[in-house]
Amino acid sequence: MTPCSAQVSFPVFWLRSSLLYLGVTALIGGAIWLFWGKTIETEWKKFTAANPEVKKAQVQAEKKVKAAVPKEVKAPPVPANAKAEWNKAKSGAVTLIDLHANESRRETAASLAAHDRRTLELMALLRIKGQPGSAPDTSPTSAPPVKAPAPETTKPLKKPEKNKPLKPMI
Repeated sequence: MTPCSAQVSFPVFWLRSSLLYLGVTALIGGAIWLFWGKTIETEWKKFTAANPEVKKAQVQAEKKVKAAVPKEVKAPPVPANAKAEWNKAKSGAVTLIDLHANESRRETAASLAAHDRRTLELMALLRIKGQPGSAPDTSPTSAPPVKAPAPETTKPLKKPEKNKPLKPMI
């Protein structure tokens, strides 16, 4: 017998035995109610009539049940028109999408502002634009004049250094 078949047969055995137990219990309860049901009911009524506290509790429970039933049975109101209901339902999703889009825009704007600040700091540090020591000019209309590239001149190569032989580490 494989472990898989053992796992499948157990719940079926449990289900069969529980259904058998439930059926036998229902037969016994039905037989008792069939033969002694009226007697049990009249005796219960006599007991509740003799005990006023039990009767009050029973009346209150019945009132609560009657009050609760109409609230549960109420049907939702019929919408005036389908377009209004669709707009109500759609507005929740649209609000969520707009919220996330605005948050993304804020994060992007903050990131771009930080990038711009860092770029300005680097430009000031390297003194790419403007006077030495002054803040860089960031206006888009004042671009520096383009200079012609200087002709390339060949520089003499440095003499390579002699490599020292490595000693083994072991």
